[in-house]
Amino acid sequence: MKRVFRRGSGLGVTAVVAALALTACGGSTSTTESSAPASTATSAVASAPAAADVTGTVRVLMEGVPDTDVVKALLPEFNKVYPGVTVEIETAAYDQMRDKYVASFQAPEPTYDMAIVDNPWMYDFAQAGF
Repeated sequence: MKRVFRRGSGLGVTAVVAALALTACGGSTSTTESSAPASTATSAVASAPAAADVTGTVRVLMEGVPDTDVVKALLPEFNKVYPGVTVEIETAAYDQMRDKYVASFQAPEPTYDMAIVDNPWMYDFAQAGF
């Protein structure tokens, strides 16, 4: 059976994309070791759920920093394994991200399927029931 993930129900797709993003963001801070995150991300994607039955779109908000560029650069490799998954990455300045997330959390339909948030926001988000 083919699994199709619609907005708001894409837990499997979101988990795969989260693994890709976290692997890329957790890579080396040295610019001379830029190949390390890609190989690590490839192995993370390869060990993720079977690609044949995963389709959908995942909308992500990320800060406009080099880590986001790494994640974007890994998307073609990700889509070789998960051709049915579209990842839409919106970038914003750090000081705009919290407001965008709060607006998405309060909207009848969320704007983002995956949230990459800063630790200090987590307490406020949890207290608000987000």
